[in-house]
Amino acid sequence: MPTVAASAPPLASIGYLLSRALIYLALFHLFPILVALQSGEYGAAYAFIVAGMLSAFGGGALTFAYRDVARPPHRRDAILLPVIGLPVLALFAGIGLRFAGATTGFGTAFFEALSGLTTTGASVIVDVDAALRSVLAWRAMLEWLGGLIAIGYALAIAPSLDIGGASLTNNALPHGEGESMTARFRGILPPLIPIYTALTALCLVSLWIGGLPAFDALCHAMATLSSGGFSTRSGSLAAFNAPLAEVLAIPFMLAAAVNATYHWAALRGRFRAFATDRELRLLMLLIGLGALVIATGHLAQTAAAGTGDWLTSLRVGLFSAVSAASTTGFVGSSSTPPTLLGVYILSALVFAGGMTGSTAGGLKAMRVIILFRHAYRELSRLAHPSSVRAVRLNQRAVGEGTLLGVWTLYFAFLSSLALLVAAFTATGADLSTSFFLGLSAISNAGPIIYTLDPEFAGFPAVGTSGRAIYAVGMVIGRLEVMAILAVFAGWLWRD
Repeated sequence: MPTVAASAPPLASIGYLLSRALIYLALFHLFPILVALQSGEYGAAYAFIVAGMLSAFGGGALTFAYRDVARPPHRRDAILLPVIGLPVLALFAGIGLRFAGATTGFGTAFFEALSGLTTTGASVIVDVDAALRSVLAWRAMLEWLGGLIAIGYALAIAPSLDIGGASLTNNALPHGEGESMTARFRGILPPLIPIYTALTALCLVSLWIGGLPAFDALCHAMATLSSGGFSTRSGSLAAFNAPLAEVLAIPFMLAAAVNATYHWAALRGRFRAFATDRELRLLMLLIGLGALVIATGHLAQTAAAGTGDWLTSLRVGLFSAVSAASTTGFVGSSSTPPTLLGVYILSALVFAGGMTGSTAGGLKAMRVIILFRHAYRELSRLAHPSSVRAVRLNQRAVGEGTLLGVWTLYFAFLSSLALLVAAFTATGADLSTSFFLGLSAISNAGPIIYTLDPEFAGFPAVGTSGRAIYAVGMVIGRLEVMAILAVFAGWLWRD
């Protein structure tokens, strides 16, 4: 890689890395192009060809501009790269959607693309059932790529910055921890991409066996492993009325919510992390309790209607709980509007999210553990003021600085949620809808709002200002708040 010159622009590394990202994005346009040609959607094929060429041109222009100034990214670049990169990639990724006629304008195309890249799954396409197959394929590809971005950010960027205790994230790979951000990427993504791809392929086959058509199985498999939640039907998985497919999707949604490096370790016969990790135990406990509450409520509702079936209720409860905890947001068949307690439980699962190092959104189970253990330690000090007790996670003592970082992120997360709710309310939405919009945005779990608020009219009805607010929430959630706040810190811009 060329060495940076003394007079290099301040954002030289970001420009260089974005040039590579845009070129890769241009290559991935081949997927919807091939789907369009196979489906006879020649107009859409032309649209994605043009979009791919524009992405390649943008990447080439940045490569030419920064050809002699590339350098290993430093701390400022590590913060600014995802903050700048996600909107830029969404801008170029949305061109094909607009040219193919999937959206009514470039603003909605940008929103759809950003929703995919942040694995949020909130769609502004009015009639998904009537959408072109190439458009559905491109949306699936964007959220699948978004899953890789989420893994890379969680395992390479966030730990190097120690965002909200991210340095405590377990990394089962032999390389990456304690190294530079560039070295982390090189040690993390190459071994994980084949596993991510293989799990997607296995999910595809499973969903096809479960009753989904091959193309729909492919798109839903990409949505499942990325925790994205985009569907090829307006009614999500429920539209297929394929209970077996829903059951088979559960382990793959769980896989998406688990630290991605654990799958690499499992393939090498190292299952210790699955058995001993406290974060994974909490995630399974929360899902189990959530499934029990949802299943009980569903059984009570169906029994009152004379159609009670405990096996169906168990499936609905488990599917709903896993869908919420993984922040995938799929809606299953046989579901009924959740009880008030069920809404609280699902909201809590979405807020907590999956494990660190996964594609899931939310606060993350590791931080929930630390918050509770630290709170318990401080309460214990009321009775024993002179006691000295460290907060521990997986046999590791958590430093005071890390504890402060976790609490800071928690406060920032809650504050951001409150601001989002207030902003949605200012656009005219009622308070409950505003809360669910804010929660689904910052937890990157867009489709879950249809379960939490059955009266929700859909994202096309949110309005331009509401979608702009939601887009900000998606980025804040995917970058875990602190990276956004750091942009406004004075120290970041000092040489």
